[in-house]
Amino acid sequence: MEVGRIAKELPPEKAEEAAADLETLTQEATKEKPRRRWWELSAEGIIDAAKSVGQVGVTAIALIEKLLPLLGA
Repeated sequence: MEVGRIAKELPPEKAEEAAADLETLTQEATKEKPRRRWWELSAEGIIDAAKSVGQVGVTAIALIEKLLPLLGA
């Protein structure tokens, strides 16, 4: 996935954070009643990581922006 591409460009601690954010976002997005605050924070973390790696993160940002309306953002 795109977060994996981003992670390769990040320092190890930031890559771990991005992976954790993706895991949380995935868990919340697949729940019957996602917890808004949790998926919002996770999405923000992924977007921040994507922005920090420049062009490599553009697709990830676009995917997150498409996902958010589905979760009620």
